[in-house]
Amino acid sequence: MTIYFSLEGVLVDHKLQWLAGSKEFFEGVSDFAKSINWDVKVLAKYNKKKPESKSEIYDWCLKNLGLSKSKIKPVPNNEDKLKYANPEAFLIDSKIEIVNGFMYSGGTAILFDGLATGVKKIQFLIEAIKELETEATMNNWSKSLFYPPAVLQARLKYLFRENGFDSVQVQYDACRCTAYDEAEYIVDDIRERVNKG
Repeated sequence: MTIYFSLEGVLVDHKLQWLAGSKEFFEGVSDFAKSINWDVKVLAKYNKKKPESKSEIYDWCLKNLGLSKSKIKPVPNNEDKLKYANPEAFLIDSKIEIVNGFMYSGGTAILFDGLATGVKKIQFLIEAIKELETEATMNNWSKSLFYPPAVLQARLKYLFRENGFDSVQVQYDACRCTAYDEAEYIVDDIRERVNKG
């Protein structure tokens, strides 16, 4: 699986300055992800009005995160992050609409809403993975740490609920406010009008 970090709002501010505690957060999660053979990448929105901002993102990530250029994915719009959603992708992002959209598009995501809760949620992720690792070893399912994303999502929802967090999916089901839903509503409305003649 691949874990994607969004840059702004998770690791840095809009001036590409580390947020307090985010360097240690990235290093801890990255080290753990690599220890279970997960790939670590960055999805970062660049400023389309500033052509140099794309190269600034590359430069900053190469210098500060120790990632190769191929693992840095600058995108012109936040919505373009959804193109990377798939059952093998996990996103940490600070915008609920992107997290919702990523899950709606088939990926798994955690809303990073501040370092304290963000770290807690990642700890739940790690706990869920470790439980799955133990089960896999006990049941001899696999020698690798590959698990169906649906099982991982179910564990995360359980852990969030038990510890007083709403999972993003619960929030999503409650508000139904993503751009995808709005687009579907518009398309459905157009179809209904066309069918009525």
